[in-house]
Amino acid sequence: MTSENECDLLFNNATGNIANILELNRLKVRDYIPVLLYISIGIVIGTTGNAAVMYVYSRKMERTGTNRFVVMLGACDFLSCVFSMPMELLRVSQPHIFSGQGACKLSLLIASAIAIDSGLIIFAISIDRYRRMCRPFDKQLTQRMAEIVSVVLVVISFMLGWPSWLIYGTRRTPTQNSKVSGGCECGIAQSMFDTIYPRLFYYALLILSVALFSIIFLLYFLIAIKVWRHKNKRLAATKNVSNAIVSTTSPVKPSSNSLPGKKILPYLPTQESEISVDSRNALPSQRIPKHVRIIPHGNRSPSKGTLLRVTRTSSIMALIAVTWVLSYMPHIILVMLEIHVKGFRETLTPLQDIFFQLAIRSYLLNNAVNPIIYGVFNMRFRREVRRIISYILPPCVRPTITPTQPSSQMCSQPSMDD
Repeated sequence: MTSENECDLLFNNATGNIANILELNRLKVRDYIPVLLYISIGIVIGTTGNAAVMYVYSRKMERTGTNRFVVMLGACDFLSCVFSMPMELLRVSQPHIFSGQGACKLSLLIASAIAIDSGLIIFAISIDRYRRMCRPFDKQLTQRMAEIVSVVLVVISFMLGWPSWLIYGTRRTPTQNSKVSGGCECGIAQSMFDTIYPRLFYYALLILSVALFSIIFLLYFLIAIKVWRHKNKRLAATKNVSNAIVSTTSPVKPSSNSLPGKKILPYLPTQESEISVDSRNALPSQRIPKHVRIIPHGNRSPSKGTLLRVTRTSSIMALIAVTWVLSYMPHIILVMLEIHVKGFRETLTPLQDIFFQLAIRSYLLNNAVNPIIYGVFNMRFRREVRRIISYILPPCVRPTITPTQPSSQMCSQPSMDD
């Protein structure tokens, strides 16, 4: 059993093989330079990017439930970049001489809770998008409700992740030569490594991830069907409006109910259709079907633009969900492989070990890539970030910000869907 006292005794014992362990650590750190670069780049991109996400979506975007969830997701990623990733740097830079059992337990507990909380927030976002797209007339999630849900999800995340405090700790670093002591590293504790508890914990995480992703996939699939049907209805409605306009230009025999200066009001024989008319030209005796919604002339709702923005927002959130799953699955699979296959890491070559260390930290990619997704697919976020950069940089190197809409619209409250 490797405990904190045993590791301290190992490094403080002058008669031990501390010199060999330090040499092993130096050589291993040299091999792990790609891993250190990967984590360092993630810290830089993730810290600045998620700080921008929290600022833009909390101060510059419309205060909606979805935007509040995005802020909370950015906060989780930011916390991971300023706490979990630096701890990973320490772990990688001390693969044979890590002796802080308390720091190991705390860092991996927080990392597990952040990972679970991120998945639950993405799940909540998918439910919110589904209700907005497929149940638009039901009561929607407000900003205040989203904040309450976010706090509840944080509590649930720590409740689900608390076994990390028990199963993680210091253990003997595996080496290819079993006769040579490899020192200590931070991971699944030596006393827990051969027990069933790590297996149960990671099986639970795997089942939770698959269940969440399955439900998220189903919700976004239903959203895609809704969008497809709406587009087809709009195409049909456009054709019917064109036919109706053509029919009104042809001579029409006045009826007994016709009034001077009045026109017969055409309507669309389709469900949930939208038409734009001047209500002053409508006959008082003419009945409008209930499935036709009248939009006053001059106040036409920008349904096409709204649909495009809402669809783009749902697409961004769906991509965030896919990224979350793809980034966490390699970590879970490799840990389970290490637990089930005895001597798995001892058989790895130095090059294979480097790829193993990169892949087992694949979940760190999710913390840094989300701001990139917002920047690529959300024009409003990209424009606000450029404006922030223009305030920081000297005037001679500031990026040029070209307005993409009239000033009257620029002064209006922006929406996340822009």
